[in-house]
Amino acid sequence: MIKSKQPLQVLVDQTGSVLEYHLEFESPSDEAFYGFGERFNAMDQRGSHLDNYVYGQYTSQGKRTYIPIPFFVSSRGYGMWLKTSRQAQFDMAAANPESWYLEGRAEDDENLEITWFLHQQPYENVKAFTLQTGQPKVPPAWVFGLWMSSNDWNSQKEVLNQLHESQKLQIPASVLVIEAWSDEINFYIWNDAQYKIKPSSEPCKLSDFTFTSDSRWPDLKSMVDELHQNDVRVVLWQNPAIKFQGEHESFDDTVNLADQAYAIEKGFVVTKADGTPHRVEKHMPWFQNSLVLDFTNPEAAEWWFSKRSYLVEELGVDGWKSDGGEHIWDPDT
Repeated sequence: MIKSKQPLQVLVDQTGSVLEYHLEFESPSDEAFYGFGERFNAMDQRGSHLDNYVYGQYTSQGKRTYIPIPFFVSSRGYGMWLKTSRQAQFDMAAANPESWYLEGRAEDDENLEITWFLHQQPYENVKAFTLQTGQPKVPPAWVFGLWMSSNDWNSQKEVLNQLHESQKLQIPASVLVIEAWSDEINFYIWNDAQYKIKPSSEPCKLSDFTFTSDSRWPDLKSMVDELHQNDVRVVLWQNPAIKFQGEHESFDDTVNLADQAYAIEKGFVVTKADGTPHRVEKHMPWFQNSLVLDFTNPEAAEWWFSKRSYLVEELGVDGWKSDGGEHIWDPDT
């Protein structure tokens, strides 16, 4: 049953509980809309129908995004925030050139919470929004420089070759991202590293790992030092999941299986409503069946970083390219 009181329409069930809502507002033809998170299709979203939903779209994103945010600012001097973590639709004068609307699934408590920001300047509305949601810290200056990155640079020789080539071509890079640095199963151990297995509860140290002279990384510290001496920061690829080895993979998963068991035992992973561990859905393109760490648990976060702290504290790694954080689709987690 649809009940309507302009500009609000709601869909209710037989008991009167609200299932969905629809809000529509008039919009002059010269009104522009900016925001909605990380978007690839346009700056001004007038004429777009946008889905406020996380999509793991690798390339050719179109109107899909990894980072949807139900907030926008208007050229008419206002901003709007739909306070929800559920899927919602924003039609910004696409269906009707004289109006925009939003619609979505109702919250469990059936409340619809919208905050309007009434400032003339766009940045004032953005500031007002972030005062409620949290303001980001300004990154250091080197973050805004030119980044070099490839998923094929999997050895010290290749990394330094890229550094030297950038110097030869006078490319003023400030960051070099090493994506293919790890063993592809644990993601805190370098590929080609030799080591003795230790309990999952213990942190890692650089001295835990050795490398032969003919390995991919014969001298990690000197590599990082050379990059730093040339004013290039080092960033490593990372994923917030504890990987589950696929049927077509053949990595040594001894440490990985122990880490999975330990994280589950300690309650360090995201769980479903019934308390069982959430695993990355099979329709996802990668890391299927992997566990996702619960970073809202301080002990879980401390354990996770204890495995990786040697990379920062002993090697001098400057940061992380955090990838794959969109692996939770189940609303019951």
